[in-house]
Amino acid sequence: MGEALSLKADWLLPVTGPPIKNGELQIAGGRISALSSVEKIKSSSGTVVIPGLINLHSHLDYSEAPFLKNAPLFDWIERLVATTRQWSREDFERSAAKGAAEAILSGTTFLVDSSYTGQSALAMHRVGLKGIVGLELFGVDATSAAPVFSHWQKRMEELEQELQRLQKATGSESSWSTDDKPIELTISPHSLYTVSPELFRLAVNWAKDRKKFVLTHLAESPQERAWTETGHNRLDSYLRTVLPGPAEEAAQRADLIKNISWKGRGLSPVESLAAEGCIGDRLIAAHCVHLGADDLGILHQAGAAIAHCPRSNRNLENGRAPLEQFLYRELKTGLGTDSLASTESLSMLDEAKALVQVLTEAGIFARDEAQQLALRLITIDAARAAGADDRIGSLAPGKLADLVVLESTYEDPKLKEALMQDGDRVLDGLFNGAFRVRDVYVEGRALVKNGILENPVQKVAG
Repeated sequence: MGEALSLKADWLLPVTGPPIKNGELQIAGGRISALSSVEKIKSSSGTVVIPGLINLHSHLDYSEAPFLKNAPLFDWIERLVATTRQWSREDFERSAAKGAAEAILSGTTFLVDSSYTGQSALAMHRVGLKGIVGLELFGVDATSAAPVFSHWQKRMEELEQELQRLQKATGSESSWSTDDKPIELTISPHSLYTVSPELFRLAVNWAKDRKKFVLTHLAESPQERAWTETGHNRLDSYLRTVLPGPAEEAAQRADLIKNISWKGRGLSPVESLAAEGCIGDRLIAAHCVHLGADDLGILHQAGAAIAHCPRSNRNLENGRAPLEQFLYRELKTGLGTDSLASTESLSMLDEAKALVQVLTEAGIFARDEAQQLALRLITIDAARAAGADDRIGSLAPGKLADLVVLESTYEDPKLKEALMQDGDRVLDGLFNGAFRVRDVYVEGRALVKNGILENPVQKVAG
């Protein structure tokens, strides 16, 4: 764990409390021990300390996949599958490593990731990120649910062993984090259109028995909703394109797709999952853009959480999720970036900035209200959605010292002084490029210093 230290900054933004001018934050034993305001700093350092940022939905595995913008979702997925199907293990390892580095360099300290290969978990450990990684599960053939799930369990056991070996090799299993499991491995049934009801239930029951989260994509596109309600055939054509198998079995696969039981039942995607008993308080559902009249009530009653991805929703032409309704219903909600194949960066500040723009242009919130909300959605609200708000998400005594030091990008001393005059200007500066990420701490240990990634694994091992 990190040694005792004290950080001084022009401003501390606790998120759950008022901004503290001329602030001092003390760390002991990897946790925040005190917050206070000190005598006026002689000259502005242009620094602000905020909680470590939380990304509620990503796919680090695809960080080196081509970025495609303004492509309908299923056109995009078909291209992504065609590209990554040719990748080797080393390709996925390199891609996940790129994403993990970008995430922490942009201020993320906790990440919820759905991983096709499991490489995300290993990449996160290597840079010191904490979070939840769901090993993805696929399988539309209901008759094969049991053997497919058994194969997934074997993959999960192998991933757990590989992560444990990596932790032990670096000496970090016991000394790196006060969390029992800084990276929690769980299950991620990809979506209801790629996972049969029978297989989805196996996934949910597995997670329930172990008190783990379930990560999935839900109600992301209009085509998904049309498919479950009326049997719209765009998803059928997508499945015919991406399902593996020899050409001579194409007719058999087409028959399988034709008889998938999710589709054409007159139910929304949310209603479809609920009908199978697959929505609970450990579900983190990404996107939730195209919802039926009763869907928010179903999600709220179950205690499910939503990962809202405004940039990915825009780039893949899925529209705007009804965030204001999530808030009205008091649904657990945080922001996610999705992958670098569908969004411009893994920066949560960039994601929050995009959200502020969407909310203000639509006239849903005033700019200052949108900014305050956006900051919460990448800190304390996201922590709550991930079941970690007792440990992270705000600056408060007793919480883990996961935090970010931001530095003003203004070189002119007068502009810098003006920026740091009051908390409202500082908050506005977070969303207009007035700051850069300088340092990132996880449990009091500096993982990024002056914008350069440290190697926490080597340091612990050494």
